[in-house]
Order: sequence, then C-alpha cells, then structure tokens
Amino acid sequence: MYIDEKDPGHFIFIEEWPDRPALDKHYALDYFQRLVPMINQHKKSEPKFILMDTTVS
Repeated sequence: MYIDEKDPGHFIFIEEWPDRPALDKHYALDYFQRLVPMINQHKKSEPKFILMDTTVS
C-alpha cells in the first residue's frame, strides 16, 4: 500500500496474483467481503482498478 504524499487520502494498493481465478477466489472470501465495506466508509471517491497482465513470453 502506498499513500500519495500530495493527496493524503489517496491510497494505492499493488497486489500480484498468479491468475484471475485466484483473484476472484480472494474477492469471494468472507473476510474480504466484510473488509471492503469498512474501507469504503473512508473513500473520497470511487475506486479505480487497473488489471495488468505481466506474462512474459
């Protein structure tokens, strides 16, 4: 997690997952489903998700 020094309420999370099914499984976990609404209570704006494929051939 990173905090934008010019915008203290702006947080950046960088995560690495082996594949999309693993990420989807993470999203479905009970603790994650409970955590997101708690985090969202403090959001300044709608989140932006950027999914990047880092597969190297």
